[in-house]
Amino acid sequence: MIDMRTTRLRSLLQTLDDYAADPNLGDQVLSQMDLERSVLDRDTLRLSAGAEMMFVQAACAQLPDNSFGAHAGLAYRDTTTATTHISKYSRTLRHAIDHSGRYHAV
Repeated sequence: MIDMRTTRLRSLLQTLDDYAADPNLGDQVLSQMDLERSVLDRDTLRLSAGAEMMFVQAACAQLPDNSFGAHAGLAYRDTTTATTHISKYSRTLRHAIDHSGRYHAV
């Protein structure tokens, strides 16, 4: 069975591929995490809890527009993730930080 974190990272990678002008940017971000696209297809891959955050941080650092995190959060449709919860229920960034801090380490 494929790990849920791996599934979400694949979704982030697809969102980055769609969002970025450079098709190699996703590979560059993955290499910063010591990962490759082919590794994400393995059923045995288990990612750390911070893998999504590291991916989004690295992607924002590479992109000229650092709103990728918000874009990716709004694009993901699984309601069990922190990014989806924040995008659905937070009116401001301050509100998002306060509320996400209750359920996740910020």
